[in-house]
Amino acid sequence: MGVCEQEKIKDHLGNFVNIMEINPRRDLIEALVHFWDPNNNVFRFNGFEMTPTLEELAGYTKLGDELRKKRPLAPRDVTGSKYGCPGGFSKHGKELDNKIGYKAWQSHRRRAFLVAFLGTMVFPSHDKNIDIRLSGMVTSLLHGKDVTIIPMVLSDIYCALTKCQEGKDFFEGCNIILQIWFLEHLLLHPVRVNFSVHWCNNDLEDSSKVLTEDSSFPKGVEAWRGYLQKLTATGITWKYHSFSTKKVIYRSYHHSFLILIGLRGFQPYVPMRDLRQLGRKQVVPTMEHMQRFMWEVTSEDPVREAYSKQVLDEIKVLEFHTMIEDQDQGELDPAYFEWFYDQDAFGSRQETILKSTTEWETEIRTRYTEFKEEKTRLIHEVQALQAQLRQARIEAATQQQAAIPKHEEMHYNLIIHDLRARARAAESSKNQLENELARVQNQLNLASQREADISDIANNHERQIQFLSQSQEHVRRRVYQVATYTARRCVTCQGLTRE
Repeated sequence: MGVCEQEKIKDHLGNFVNIMEINPRRDLIEALVHFWDPNNNVFRFNGFEMTPTLEELAGYTKLGDELRKKRPLAPRDVTGSKYGCPGGFSKHGKELDNKIGYKAWQSHRRRAFLVAFLGTMVFPSHDKNIDIRLSGMVTSLLHGKDVTIIPMVLSDIYCALTKCQEGKDFFEGCNIILQIWFLEHLLLHPVRVNFSVHWCNNDLEDSSKVLTEDSSFPKGVEAWRGYLQKLTATGITWKYHSFSTKKVIYRSYHHSFLILIGLRGFQPYVPMRDLRQLGRKQVVPTMEHMQRFMWEVTSEDPVREAYSKQVLDEIKVLEFHTMIEDQDQGELDPAYFEWFYDQDAFGSRQETILKSTTEWETEIRTRYTEFKEEKTRLIHEVQALQAQLRQARIEAATQQQAAIPKHEEMHYNLIIHDLRARARAAESSKNQLENELARVQNQLNLASQREADISDIANNHERQIQFLSQSQEHVRRRVYQVATYTARRCVTCQGLTRE
């Protein structure tokens, strides 16, 4: 591929192509997973939170010009005869026959490279296959200048972190981008910049730093984890020099967050929890329940996609006048610390334990049984309280007919009021347990589905092993035939005896 062709590819991918030259740090990614909060899509460290932002990824990749005005890419199912049948690559026989010629291939190789690069480096899969939906995305990249891939990359990074937090061993996201993002925040910039004056500061980037080779960084998962447990906000360089903070995305008019469309699902994005990374003063963020917007999909979902785009189309931005002077150190509202430590305690977070499908299913069944028993107990308690309430009403009516003293009447009214309150509380608990019971049942169904998927994978591996064995036997026979033929020809040419 010539220099001209490489430049055209870089026009579409920006600095994404540079990740091929960076050594991955698996130890750092594994350590970061421990600090990931899957309910809010942020890393929670000692007294502060961080998360990759759209502006940071766009600034590093140089694809961030007018990010707010670009249309986010969405995966599209590929149909029709343009790409052949779905099983064509596994049924091609002994050879592939390219009949279109070299000139025709030149017109397609840019698309082929983009699909291969995105499928292996940016959106890798645990089964080492490339998602064919990337072909439709590449078509949009090649023919549209108003589209951006940044939200999709960030969404899949969020999804991969959550999956690894749940016990998955393969990071189905761009781990190199995540690695670069975090290491950049650990570097001290050589120049202190007054960002309220020099807001267009992207020329201050020091591209000569080799982040992954810095000997001052820890080595190994345990070393990184110990380092991150002691890390405080003063050890962070909050603002990248690679993007302008004149205007940054803050939230949506619909929610306190945005919904990003990913290749494997939808993920909420909450920039207001990490305003220091955007050159603003960090204040107490607005809290909102986001789990109901974390959707995992494997094909097109027009309804959710339409809602996600509606949220993205109506965003709020923070203007130039909200920028702070020292963006490297950042500014913080004093009330933030009180809010932060009201969340889950930093020191009480448990180790991530990898569980098998059987262990997950056993745990879910146990919890399901416990919730059923708790539900039954509460039903009996509600019935008992209702019976007491009826009895209290009867006694109150009887006492009224007998013209009981005023203070006794007040006593019975208090009892009735208390019983009604307890009945309402018990009914509320019952409803909550029913909702939790439905959620646990859903988890049980998901666990069963995962077990079926694992069984299918095992069967596929067995068929592949059989196929390889047959291929090896065929190769051995062919080698023997060639050797025999060669020996006979040597005997004939040299006039030698067979011995």
